[in-house]
Order: sequence, then C-alpha cells, then structure tokens
Amino acid sequence: MTADDSKELANVLARLRPSAKGKRADADAEKALALVAFPDDGQLVPLPSELTPAQQKVANVLAGCAWVRFGAFALPHAMWSRRRWLGLDEPGALEREVTFRGKRVPLYRALEHLNDKTDGVRKAFVSGLRFSLAERLEVFADVHLDAYRGLRFPRVVSAEIGKNDGDWGTRTANRIIKLRTATDDSRIGFVPQYLATAALVAVIQGGGSIDATWADLAAAIAGDDPVAVAAVLGTIPEPWRSKALGGVFKITATDDAVNRLLAVFRLVPSKELAALILSVKDKLKDPAKVLAEVSRVAKRVPTIATALVEPPTKKQPRKHVVPVALTCTRTWAPRKLAELTPAQARQVTLMARTYDGDDTTSAKKLFAEKDDNIRSLVMREIADAKGKHVYDIVTWLADDGCVFRAGKTELVAEVVQHQVGVSRDAALVAGLQLALEMRPKRSSVRKAR
Repeated sequence: MTADDSKELANVLARLRPSAKGKRADADAEKALALVAFPDDGQLVPLPSELTPAQQKVANVLAGCAWVRFGAFALPHAMWSRRRWLGLDEPGALEREVTFRGKRVPLYRALEHLNDKTDGVRKAFVSGLRFSLAERLEVFADVHLDAYRGLRFPRVVSAEIGKNDGDWGTRTANRIIKLRTATDDSRIGFVPQYLATAALVAVIQGGGSIDATWADLAAAIAGDDPVAVAAVLGTIPEPWRSKALGGVFKITATDDAVNRLLAVFRLVPSKELAALILSVKDKLKDPAKVLAEVSRVAKRVPTIATALVEPPTKKQPRKHVVPVALTCTRTWAPRKLAELTPAQARQVTLMARTYDGDDTTSAKKLFAEKDDNIRSLVMREIADAKGKHVYDIVTWLADDGCVFRAGKTELVAEVVQHQVGVSRDAALVAGLQLALEMRPKRSSVRKAR
C-alpha cells in the first residue's frame, strides 16, 4: 500500500463511525475493502488469522457499522455475523472448530469447501461430525439466516424434531421476527421457509403454541410437508389461521398446488381451506375429482359443508380501474453475476427463493452452477410518470418473478404466469401489468453500476 493509499484509508475509516449510513457510507466501506485488497465474494471468507494487519483494521471497523452495505467481498454482510466471525462476540454454531481434511478449521470454512459437492457428500461429512440434534438445529438456523452467504447444510426434517426442542423453536422464531423487523443491515427480506417450519414444529412438539406475532412465520412454512403444515395450522387460532392459510398456499391454479392443498386439508380440514380449493377447481384438469375430495371430508366435518354451497351472486357493476402510469424503460438479460449490482443480486436471490422455496439459494450460486433457470433471467426497470426509476421487475422462465422497490429487496408484488398479482392495490397491479408487457429496446449485457 502506497503512502497516498494509507492516507486515503485513514480518511475513509475515520468517516465509518457506527452511525454511518447511506450511499456515502456504502462507498466508503467498499473503498476501504478495496484499498486493503480484501478477498472478493468469489473466494473463501478468510479466517481472522489469515487477515493482514490492514485487513484486520478494516474488518474491525466494519464490525461496528450496522447500516453499511458493501459489494462483493468475502466477509459476512450482517454486523452480528461479522462480530462472531472476528471473535468480538461469543462464537456461534458456524464458528466452532471441526476437523476437515486433517485440519482444525471453523465449520463455515469446511462448508464453503463443500458448497460445490453433492448433497450426499455434505450429509456424509455432517454425519461424521456426530453432532447432536440440538447442535444441528443451531447450525441449520445460522445457515438459513445467511450468517455466511451461500452455505449449504442438510435440512433438519420435521420428523426428527422432538419435545426437547421447544426452547430452540421459540428462540429461533423470535430471532427470525427480530431480523425481519430490524432497521439495520441484519434485516432479512424474507422468512426462511424450512427454518420457519422447523422452529414452529419444535414449539408444538415442546408443548407450546404459536404466538400471534409469529403469523408471518406460519404463513411461510414449507407447503411441501403436509404433516408439518397440519401440525402448525392445528395450533393457530383464528384469525391467525386464515392468515397463515393464505400465506402457505399462495395458490396458483395448477394440479400440483391443489394436490398439496388437499394433502393438508385432509389432516387439518377447515372451511377457509375448502373455499380456497374450490375457488380454483374449475381451472384444473379434473374439477369433479377435487370436488369429490372436499365432499368426502365434509361428510365427517359438517362445518365444511357450507363451503360447498355456492351463495347466490349479485351482478356487481364493474369498477373501472385507472392504472398507475408506469413505463418499462430498460430490460436486459444478465448472463454473469458481475453484470448485476449488489442490490440487483440480492433481488435475484430473493426472487429465486420465493419461487422454489429453497432459502439456501443465492444469485452467486445460481450463476456459478449455470443453473437452467438463471439462463432465462430478465431484469426490467420501471419508471413513473416523471421518469423516476421506481420499481424493478425480476423474472425467469419467461413469466414468473417478483416486483421490488427500485434498488431494494422490498417485495411489492409477485409475477405468476406473466400476471402481476399478490397486491391489494388494483391500480398499481394494472400499471405494473402494462409495464411488464412493454417491449423497450433490450440489451443482453449490462455492466453493474
């Protein structure tokens, strides 16, 4: 590092106080990391002992900054995780040392090496560690809360969780809610689906009940595990159960989605769920079969029978919706991670997780693995009537994706089969739909700004 670089680094670090936030602070953080040649995001997160004195100094400063955002550098992106990594706070499950390839290393380093291996290889490694279920649950939580970006760890399935895991479930549920509502860089923009399922099942197995403040968790539980869904829903009182039902089953009119609904419906029958199933039956291949399934359950649960009676409908005057004036100003199809800004990469990550329910997925991983879905990725910038960039639409497979606030991970709406929905603002949905269908000049490659 030259004398001028050292002077510039000192000035940058002086501005990075714990209260620093905003674009200037983000730029300062990235500048400081670049000046000390900190490893980029494509490399392993360095062990604290591997840091140079200058890198250690920058890392220690960033460990005290809760609002900074920085680009693709190989260090934890949330302050709570950075402090654990550096040993400034009590180490967590991922910082405990394990034996890997004949050496003692933190668990996060071993899992980084195994990221590109098969699930079978990872399971064999974890099995060899002989972790207790309690230890596996702690690792499972930290991985799914993105303590270190992109790590993979074998799922803890509902059938493994017992009555002694209730405290972990309560602690983890509260931890997720805290991170969901945080105002600093620890905030997560989504509920980790598999982790939420494990936490709520653990609470129930331990004899507890679902707290009303956990409705968002109940609404995100993994819908592909009917027994787990039934166990959770069975303990939720109204009106929280209805809210959870609507979240678990973001219903798309496909036979697969309805079959999963029916599997849960048989275990935890409810009038609300019956109505949800029946509302889409006419769009399916065999609506009569679906109606017969619901009718069978209604014979043993009389309260559900009311859902089978279609109330007389009054012809309502059609309300004219004036779409919000929106325009698609740019569309492009990135083929490399480097063509995305850090914010856009986070949007792609959240879109992919919303789509397939795998909360270990990341944009970095999808591009690295040349995933088939990521090859169809399309980014759109949407401007308002004044030309201001207000929304980003991220889609893949031609017609599925998410709408975000410009440059943010705040989910505004979802795109399912090329239809914008999951928003109560009809005018906004109409405007977004028109913008989605626009065809501005398209470029296949666009460098990240």
